[in-house]
Amino acid sequence: MSKLNCQMNVPEVSGLNANEITVGRHFLIHCQGQWDKAFDLTQAKLVLDPKDQYILKLFKAEARDTESFDLDVTAYIAGKVDIPNLEMSDGERQLQLGQIQFEVQSVLPKPEAQKQGSVQPSEQPKPYGYVFGQMQWPLLYTLIAFGFVFLSIIYLIWKAMRRQKLKNLQAHIRSYDSAQDPEQQFYKTLRQLEKKDYPLVDLTKACRVYILRQYQLPVFDLSISDCDRLLKRQFVRFSDHRKIVINMLKDIQHISKITDASIEQKNKFIKNFYDFVEKCESLPQDSFEREREEDLL
Repeated sequence: MSKLNCQMNVPEVSGLNANEITVGRHFLIHCQGQWDKAFDLTQAKLVLDPKDQYILKLFKAEARDTESFDLDVTAYIAGKVDIPNLEMSDGERQLQLGQIQFEVQSVLPKPEAQKQGSVQPSEQPKPYGYVFGQMQWPLLYTLIAFGFVFLSIIYLIWKAMRRQKLKNLQAHIRSYDSAQDPEQQFYKTLRQLEKKDYPLVDLTKACRVYILRQYQLPVFDLSISDCDRLLKRQFVRFSDHRKIVINMLKDIQHISKITDASIEQKNKFIKNFYDFVEKCESLPQDSFEREREEDLL
């Protein structure tokens, strides 16, 4: 059976009142006497009722010599504390520390009415909360709120930029509108280019304009992979036709990089594009599902 005599010891801290226990301030319970030396102080925990869990919190138990040890503790509730018999356990053994009495001062300023001597009904202050690393909960909440506001601002900026890009793409597509349908405009342009031996820059532009108008696809602004992504939304049930469009865009890109393309190469490309136009025109215009304009990006 342990025979211990335990006393409060408040270490001096610059800026704090001497020998005053305040909420959250560390102080020592110094115990002297005889106890079971098999007790593991490194595993020591205070045995308290759940309703009293904020009265004391043990941070460390450390032996000073063979006859004494110190408990580094703090309190989270202001007011008088009177524990008839404080118990400590290492999971296997228990130590009876005896009666513990002390008073915890609040760090909150007193209400103005109390300073003037009036009597006000008081409510026992609630615990500050758990410690998260070196931060207490109020600071953590502040950081979470700041992060939420920051992410919200970034999201709004991204939405605004996306909306503006969408408007620019739609305006660019509308700039190619014509009274002629895409097929008629393409054939007329090819007849004009035939007299000049099909200049490669003008030829590839005419082909891209046809695809742009036929599919409302901003081929001058987006990469082939981005165009493929948009066509996947437009042609939900016609994946084979979507592949034909993408392959033709690749052919246009390929021939546009040939600086000295021969007339035979141009004629072969034009024949392939004529076949492509026939396939496009044979597909019923109301047979594929177009996404909303908001999904263009």
